[in-house]
Amino acid sequence: MSQLARLIASAALIAAGHLSAVPANAQTTAPNGNALTSPGLSQSQPSITDQKLDKAAAALERIAGLQQDFRKQVSKAVTDQGLSIDEYAEIMDVAQNDPQVRQKIMSRIAPPKGDQPNSDQSQSNQSDEAPPK
Repeated sequence: MSQLARLIASAALIAAGHLSAVPANAQTTAPNGNALTSPGLSQSQPSITDQKLDKAAAALERIAGLQQDFRKQVSKAVTDQGLSIDEYAEIMDVAQNDPQVRQKIMSRIAPPKGDQPNSDQSQSNQSDEAPPK
Protein backbone atom coordinates (compact mmCIF):
# COMPACT_ATOMS: atom_id res chain seq x y z
CA MET A 1 0.00 0.00 0.00
CA SER A 2 1.40 3.39 -0.94
CA GLN A 3 2.23 6.04 1.67
CA LEU A 4 -0.65 8.23 0.49
CA ALA A 5 -3.07 5.35 0.71
CA ARG A 6 -1.80 4.54 4.23
CA LEU A 7 -2.21 8.17 5.26
CA ILE A 8 -5.74 8.31 3.93
CA ALA A 9 -6.59 4.92 5.42
CA SER A 10 -5.34 6.16 8.80
CA ALA A 11 -7.61 9.19 8.60
CA ALA A 12 -10.55 6.99 7.66
CA LEU A 13 -9.86 4.61 10.53
CA ILE A 14 -9.70 7.52 12.95
CA ALA A 15 -13.08 8.75 11.74
CA ALA A 16 -14.54 5.24 11.90
CA GLY A 17 -12.98 4.74 15.31
CA HIS A 18 -15.14 7.52 16.67
CA LEU A 19 -18.15 5.39 15.86
CA SER A 20 -16.83 2.23 17.46
CA ALA A 21 -14.74 3.58 20.36
CA VAL A 22 -17.57 3.82 22.89
CA PRO A 23 -18.90 0.26 22.47
CA ALA A 24 -15.39 -1.18 22.34
CA ASN A 25 -14.39 0.59 25.55
CA ALA A 26 -17.73 0.35 27.31
CA GLN A 27 -16.81 -2.70 29.36
CA THR A 28 -13.62 -4.04 30.88
CA THR A 29 -12.94 -7.15 32.89
CA ALA A 30 -11.69 -7.12 36.47
CA PRO A 31 -8.92 -9.53 37.55
CA ASN A 32 -11.59 -11.77 39.11
CA GLY A 33 -13.34 -12.09 35.73
CA ASN A 34 -16.31 -9.89 36.60
CA ALA A 35 -17.31 -7.28 34.05
CA LEU A 36 -16.74 -3.67 35.01
CA THR A 37 -18.13 -0.67 33.25
CA SER A 38 -15.85 2.17 32.29
CA PRO A 39 -16.19 5.34 34.36
CA GLY A 40 -19.02 7.54 33.18
CA LEU A 41 -20.78 4.78 31.20
CA SER A 42 -23.83 2.94 32.39
CA GLN A 43 -24.52 -0.70 31.63
CA SER A 44 -27.65 0.20 29.64
CA GLN A 45 -27.48 1.65 26.16
CA PRO A 46 -27.20 5.44 26.25
CA SER A 47 -30.25 7.35 25.11
CA ILE A 48 -29.25 9.30 22.01
CA THR A 49 -31.81 11.64 20.53
CA ASP A 50 -32.69 11.52 16.85
CA GLN A 51 -31.41 15.08 16.58
CA LYS A 52 -27.96 14.03 17.84
CA LEU A 53 -27.94 11.01 15.52
CA ASP A 54 -28.75 13.34 12.61
CA LYS A 55 -25.90 15.63 13.62
CA ALA A 56 -23.48 12.73 13.97
CA ALA A 57 -24.46 11.42 10.53
CA ALA A 58 -24.02 14.89 9.01
CA ALA A 59 -20.60 15.23 10.67
CA LEU A 60 -19.57 11.82 9.31
CA GLU A 61 -20.61 12.85 5.81
CA ARG A 62 -18.61 16.06 6.19
CA ILE A 63 -15.57 14.08 7.37
CA ALA A 64 -15.83 11.83 4.30
CA GLY A 65 -15.86 14.93 2.08
CA LEU A 66 -12.87 16.38 3.92
CA GLN A 67 -10.99 13.12 3.46
CA GLN A 68 -11.66 13.23 -0.27
CA ASP A 69 -10.49 16.87 -0.48
CA PHE A 70 -7.44 16.02 1.63
CA ARG A 71 -6.56 13.12 -0.67
CA LYS A 72 -6.63 15.46 -3.67
CA GLN A 73 -4.54 18.11 -1.89
CA VAL A 74 -1.92 15.57 -0.81
CA SER A 75 -1.66 14.18 -4.33
CA LYS A 76 -1.34 17.68 -5.77
CA ALA A 77 1.31 18.68 -3.19
CA VAL A 78 3.42 15.69 -4.21
CA THR A 79 2.96 15.95 -7.98
CA ASP A 80 3.51 19.75 -7.92
CA GLN A 81 7.04 18.97 -6.72
CA GLY A 82 7.68 16.75 -9.74
CA LEU A 83 7.30 13.43 -7.93
CA SER A 84 4.86 10.64 -8.56
CA ILE A 85 2.89 9.31 -5.61
CA ASP A 86 4.87 6.07 -5.84
CA GLU A 87 8.22 7.93 -5.84
CA TYR A 88 7.16 9.96 -2.82
CA ALA A 89 5.95 6.86 -0.99
CA GLU A 90 9.23 5.08 -1.72
CA ILE A 91 11.26 8.03 -0.40
CA MET A 92 9.12 8.20 2.75
CA ASP A 93 9.52 4.44 3.30
CA VAL A 94 13.30 4.76 3.07
CA ALA A 95 13.30 7.81 5.37
CA GLN A 96 11.22 5.94 7.92
CA ASN A 97 13.87 3.21 8.14
CA ASP A 98 17.05 5.23 7.52
CA PRO A 99 17.84 7.96 10.07
CA GLN A 100 20.38 9.62 7.74
CA VAL A 101 17.87 9.99 4.92
CA ARG A 102 15.25 11.17 7.41
CA GLN A 103 17.66 13.81 8.76
CA LYS A 104 18.53 14.98 5.24
CA ILE A 105 14.84 15.51 4.51
CA MET A 106 14.19 17.22 7.84
CA SER A 107 17.13 19.60 7.29
CA ARG A 108 15.53 20.70 4.02
CA ILE A 109 12.20 21.58 5.62
CA ALA A 110 11.90 25.26 6.44
CA PRO A 111 10.79 26.06 10.00
CA PRO A 112 7.27 27.46 10.36
CA LYS A 113 7.12 31.19 9.61
CA GLY A 114 6.33 31.99 13.25
CA ASP A 115 9.62 30.39 14.34
CA GLN A 116 11.84 32.40 12.00
CA PRO A 117 13.28 35.64 13.30
CA ASN A 118 11.97 38.68 11.48
CA SER A 119 14.81 39.45 9.09
CA ASP A 120 13.72 43.08 8.64
CA GLN A 121 13.70 43.64 12.37
CA SER A 122 17.03 41.91 12.97
CA GLN A 123 18.66 43.94 10.19
CA SER A 124 17.37 47.24 11.60
CA ASN A 125 18.53 46.25 15.09
CA GLN A 126 22.01 45.49 13.75
CA SER A 127 22.31 48.93 12.12
CA ASP A 128 21.20 50.66 15.34
CA GLU A 129 23.85 48.93 17.42
CA ALA A 130 27.22 50.56 18.01
CA PRO A 131 30.09 48.80 16.26
CA PRO A 132 32.30 46.68 18.51
CA LYS A 133 35.53 48.34 19.73
